[in-house]
Amino acid sequence: MNNKSSSQSTTLIVVSAVQFLVPFMLSSVVVALPTIGKEFSAGAVQLGLIEMVYMLSLALFLLPLGRFADIHGHKKIFVSGTVVMIFATLALTLSMNIESLIVLRFIQGVGAAMIIATSLTILTCVFPPEQRGKAMGITVSCIYMGLSAGPTLSGIVVSHLGWRYIFYFALPVEVAALLLTITQLKGEWINAENEKYDWAGSIIYMISLFCLIVGITQAKEMEIAKWIALCGVAGLTVFLVYEYNEKYPLLNIHLLLTNIPFSFNCLSTWINYAASFGVMFFFSLYFQIIKGYSPETTGFILIIQPVI
Repeated sequence: MNNKSSSQSTTLIVVSAVQFLVPFMLSSVVVALPTIGKEFSAGAVQLGLIEMVYMLSLALFLLPLGRFADIHGHKKIFVSGTVVMIFATLALTLSMNIESLIVLRFIQGVGAAMIIATSLTILTCVFPPEQRGKAMGITVSCIYMGLSAGPTLSGIVVSHLGWRYIFYFALPVEVAALLLTITQLKGEWINAENEKYDWAGSIIYMISLFCLIVGITQAKEMEIAKWIALCGVAGLTVFLVYEYNEKYPLLNIHLLLTNIPFSFNCLSTWINYAASFGVMFFFSLYFQIIKGYSPETTGFILIIQPVI
């Protein structure tokens, strides 16, 4: 095997591993929530935050960090994200209360955003166009393998070893991905080296999205939640207008308006994930708390949707 083929194989292994791990960290923890709640005497709101902050940090940082990597280098951001992921995962195994668990899940989501924002770009840079479809197919399969394996493996692990072992088992994969990236993947990948970073757009986007998500999810806990959500909607509207007129935008609005297949692909993906994750979260609590099923049984039930 020549150096080019070896680099491609290593890249595919690393990207596939992290693409498996990020959704696995989401779907696996869902099954562990009732057990975590019993250990820390946490309520439904706090248990919901464990998953919400992970997705919130992904949503907040994915777009800004992806653009930042375009300008400053995808490998740098990928390596940094893997380090953050390792730190957060290790710290999660040592969590002593529900508050620290929630904070560490947010940090873990930041690391996941750095990984997801850069890994597929690295893959497309390493593989030539005639091999890119196959490589992308493998990595996308790993995403759904992570979603599918998460509930079942987590159910077995939580039932027999405890919820902390979910993170123990993830650590070797993260460390291996980091070592392979540092030692085997040479060079750097920069797509927009001479362009300026859209700091204003990033700030507007992150604040607006934060307000929208917090306002919606905390509607019954905070009286001003609806106004926070409305501020988020207004902010995102301002963001879209600003990006449309920006020379180096964070989000290419012109691409969304002119490339209809791409826009509908984004919309269908959004609908798919919006439907899937909500069902998985509530069913995990329902099966274990209301019906009294074990984590292992719950995991085998929840695997049906992602497998299909």
